[in-house]
Amino acid sequence: MEFTKGNKGCDTMEGSQREEGCRPDEELDDACGGDSMNGVSDEYPSDYAYVFGLSEQDIIRKVFRSEERAYDFYSKFGRCHGFGVRKGDYGKDEEGNLIRRRFFCNRAGLRDEKHLNRLDRKRGHRPETRTNCLAKLSIYLDRENSTWKVRKVILDHNHELTPRRMVHMIPKFRRISDAAKANIDGMRGYGVSTSKILGYMAGVAGGYSLLGFTKKDAYNYIDHMRRAKVVNGDSNAAIVDDFELEWEEASEKFGLHKKCWANQMYEKRHMWCNAYLRGKFCAGYRTTSRCEGINSHIKGFLNSRHSILELVQNLELVVREYRNNELVAQFNSIYSTPVLTTCLDPIERCAADVYTRAIFVLVKKEIDGVGAVNFVSKRRVSTTMV
Repeated sequence: MEFTKGNKGCDTMEGSQREEGCRPDEELDDACGGDSMNGVSDEYPSDYAYVFGLSEQDIIRKVFRSEERAYDFYSKFGRCHGFGVRKGDYGKDEEGNLIRRRFFCNRAGLRDEKHLNRLDRKRGHRPETRTNCLAKLSIYLDRENSTWKVRKVILDHNHELTPRRMVHMIPKFRRISDAAKANIDGMRGYGVSTSKILGYMAGVAGGYSLLGFTKKDAYNYIDHMRRAKVVNGDSNAAIVDDFELEWEEASEKFGLHKKCWANQMYEKRHMWCNAYLRGKFCAGYRTTSRCEGINSHIKGFLNSRHSILELVQNLELVVREYRNNELVAQFNSIYSTPVLTTCLDPIERCAADVYTRAIFVLVKKEIDGVGAVNFVSKRRVSTTMV
């Protein structure tokens, strides 16, 4: 019998009509049609109604027509309860037919120690998302009825489940659809900035939570397309795209959209880019001026010609942006744990629990500085210990 590891991909399941042959105490699953990777925007609450409130015994009694439908069921169960799912190992018989499969919580296992102890590391450690969670669904093939039955299910997790309002940010449930890619490519072709493209798409979808992907996914897709142009030989177009992307990120970060001098420099970019950027790219510059934070951000949405109605509508866009940014920061703090690397583990661990990941990076620098101080000796002066 062959026993090997499975992949982590997701398959599209098609509906079929109910089959006969189940025992009275078994439930043949008949609600797993559709693609579980389309995101919330392509699904309705009724698609998940059948997985709410299921107990361990309810799942044990389930019977599936195929391994893919079992995976789809467990994925939807995980989405409803705040965890992602990945395919695990599987077993085959002597003829090479699949006879059993296991699905795990996506936080199962641990990172290999060799990645934590590398001496040639050039970048910081990526936050740890795995917690060696043992939650799983194990199924096997019933040859007599040609159906898949549940052998074992573990519902307990050793980590906090993701709140329902953040589930859409779990990597398993994120994907940029072909239609979204076409929208991004089309609007970028007309010079629309990436931030405004995402703001428009979020407005059409009804919010960032209904897009089906995050801002980071969109920027990664754009970067991937830029690199593809280089591979295909269109390096000049790639350089232009690279400049536009870096300039947009810098403008958004430092609040330069409404700065007159920044806009003038951008309009004259063809005059100075070649002279100053030949051989290397440095649009991710740092400015010495300080923006006014929220005021600077709001200026990108408002101007003196707006009516009261336009003012209210644009302020709603600002609030939506801020809420989404806060939600992403909170999700990253909940879903991952920083790798502890300083000699002051208790302090570093406490800081990781209290601060968001962005603030923790700054605090960790201070902890590193304190950890570098050498203890020499101590002496008591009056009632004070030095």
